[in-house]
Amino acid sequence: MQPLNNYQSSQLDAIQKFYYKLLEHSEKSISMAEAIIAWFSEGHAEEFREEYLRKQLAMMH
Repeated sequence: MQPLNNYQSSQLDAIQKFYYKLLEHSEKSISMAEAIIAWFSEGHAEEFREEYLRKQLAMMH
């Protein structure tokens, strides 16, 4: 398995924060797998990607 690049590592951190946020605000138990599915299916991954790319472009200028 190859080491994670910066994007992958940043996204994993964001998913973990998302998972903890769901745990704090949910009345029922939620698994990490459910959080990951929600991350991708509810548009959070796309929002993360857009923000990440914006930050990368800003650093280049």
